Amino acid sequence: MSRVPEEEYFLSVSDVNELLNRTLSDSLPILRVRGELSQCTRAASGHWYMTLKDDSSQVALVAWRSTAARFSFTPEQGAEVLCIGKPSVYSGTGRLQLVVQRLLLAGEGALQQEFLRLKEKLEKEGLFRDERKRELPFFPKALGVITSRSGAVIHDIMTKVRERLSSLPVFLIDVRVQGEGAALEIACAIERFNRLNNVDIIIVARGGGSLEDLWAFNEEQVARAIAASRIPVISGVGHETDITLSDLAADVRAPTPTAAAELAVPRRDELFERIARLEKVLLDFDVWFYPLGQRVDDIHQRLERGARRALNDGTRQLQVAISLLQRLKPTNIVRLFFTRISLLREKLSHVSDSSIQRGRARVESLVFRVRGASPKKRVAEATREVKELERRITREGLRMMSSWNQKVDQLERQIRGLEIDSVLRRGFSIVRSAQGEVVVSSSNLKQQEKLSIQFARGQADVKVENTREEQ
Repeated sequence: MSRVPEEEYFLSVSDVNELLNRTLSDSLPILRVRGELSQCTRAASGHWYMTLKDDSSQVALVAWRSTAARFSFTPEQGAEVLCIGKPSVYSGTGRLQLVVQRLLLAGEGALQQEFLRLKEKLEKEGLFRDERKRELPFFPKALGVITSRSGAVIHDIMTKVRERLSSLPVFLIDVRVQGEGAALEIACAIERFNRLNNVDIIIVARGGGSLEDLWAFNEEQVARAIAASRIPVISGVGHETDITLSDLAADVRAPTPTAAAELAVPRRDELFERIARLEKVLLDFDVWFYPLGQRVDDIHQRLERGARRALNDGTRQLQVAISLLQRLKPTNIVRLFFTRISLLREKLSHVSDSSIQRGRARVESLVFRVRGASPKKRVAEATREVKELERRITREGLRMMSSWNQKVDQLERQIRGLEIDSVLRRGFSIVRSAQGEVVVSSSNLKQQEKLSIQFARGQADVKVENTREEQ
């Protein structure tokens, strides 16, 4: 019969767990593990308890509250993560676990987190504001495309452009659309088109793919290059469900590269419809232009009449003032008084002594008044009145002329806005036949007849496919 070992040679369960804990700490101080999270639970204490697993195994994770406070994301079921932690054995159950020191998102999870960070940053700077975005020109003179020369995207874009407007020039800058250096090439291509200034619209495009495949279009330098472009940009990246920072920064977002071409290039029927509307506007031009010209003539005549009336009134007032000044000359005043004295003396010879005495007293009074009067004072007062009248006439004349000049300038600006060049710059155009005559109705046009369309910048040659009479 075998002997029972001494009790002192046996370890308690707690001793075993403690021994395993020390052994793990000594031999495996830090482990780096990649896996998928499951069973994520946050305790009331703030600690997190989770399971990290792969296809065939799993290990428990514990993150103390102080560590969890530094997480850059909220742990959730199915998240692919990178875990850095220390192995340990929980003495209560003897279960192996990793005490988390750092927990990071892996793969697309990390990219999604970076996307949200950049989106928030650029949004705060105003790069995605609607008021910053511009409308696309209706009829571009040339189209710029930034994509890979070897992909199917450029073929789809060119097919759609040729289908809509085969004469439109298309310039391609070949770039990498994924991988290292792709973002820099795309940003440089946008800047190059802006330096060349040879296109009216830029399309930035690539086909669908994973978030990692499309990441070049989520780079900050690409979004900033699009926002800084002086030329309107259409972003056609991935599929309709794919949203990139390029889409948010662009003036127009297209769900696919083909849709981007459709947005950039008008259809022929849209062009003909626009031409028909412009023809109607040009035909109605005389209806509202000539009454405006008549109104200008009427205002001009009223201004002339007003100016003549003001000038005549001023002249009359000046003549009255001059006449008054002439009458107030000192020599005239003295001459008048001496004439009256002579008349009185002549009368004195025919009256009695008493009358003579009265007359003499009156004469002396008159002489005293003549000597004591101050003609200079009256002349000075009259001169001041004349000068004041001159100032008032000048001031009123200048005010009226300034008002008339403003009205004439305003009318001139309105008339200049109705000139043919101004009308064309606002988006209208002129259609001419092969003989150079202006076409005002579609009723006389024949199929396949050649026409030319004059725009504010350049012209286009077209053929008539069909005509429609306005109902």
